[in-house]
Amino acid sequence: MRNFIVNEKQILDKAHENFISNIPDIDMIAMKMQALSETVSISERYGDNLESEHMEWISNGEVEKCKASFCNDFTKLIMQGGIYANSVLKHVEYAAVMQCVIYTNAAINGGVSARTAWAIREFFLRKIDKAVSINEYYSICYELLITCVEMVKELKVTPVKNIYVKKAKAIITSNLEKTVSVSQVAKQLGITSDYLCRVFKSNEGITVKQYLSEQRLKTAARLLQSTDYPVIEICQLCGFSSQGYFAKLFKKILWRQSLEIQKTMR
Repeated sequence: MRNFIVNEKQILDKAHENFISNIPDIDMIAMKMQALSETVSISERYGDNLESEHMEWISNGEVEKCKASFCNDFTKLIMQGGIYANSVLKHVEYAAVMQCVIYTNAAINGGVSARTAWAIREFFLRKIDKAVSINEYYSICYELLITCVEMVKELKVTPVKNIYVKKAKAIITSNLEKTVSVSQVAKQLGITSDYLCRVFKSNEGITVKQYLSEQRLKTAARLLQSTDYPVIEICQLCGFSSQGYFAKLFKKILWRQSLEIQKTMR
């Protein structure tokens, strides 16, 4: 879990460095907006759609494609949908809001819990509301993009061969805030609890309950890293009965990881 947080911080720090050298020229955007409004009909403004590509890449957890495309095509992203305001800054703000919705919807399509994605969307929309420059809009959109695609990537790290395990993981991920039992998941799949436990442990190396706990912890760590929500709200969102239980489970995971690291060093 500690590595999860550190790695994510490194990604976001890198995003912050990158946006400084990739800020689009404001005059160029204004000129293009003027040209579009005067010479291009509304039916022709919606041409090549980078948004659909980003949605596909996010849904598939393709981090590098998202990063490369965003750095190269931010101007296109905020221009291709049309003209939303007379002010360039207001236009970019509206475009950033649209990107926020698109990215979080794509994350849901990729398997991220809807409630988690909505919580992240809410947080980043508030950041957009406080932004006062194109630099800030760029940084916010980039940070959100990386957050969403990384969340999906983590769910797809290990290919799942067994269809029941794949469906069970999807059910668990979609219901992190609820009390989900093995029997409930098995019932939805139309199989017995014993069979689900056996096939899950065989494929994943951990039990269904352990997987549920790990996903809750990962999601909580993501929200702690990416938002400013109180711990108590994050615990409730991720299905923890109390902050004390969350802390106990978190320490248990860290202890287990430290033992694994010690074994590899012997």
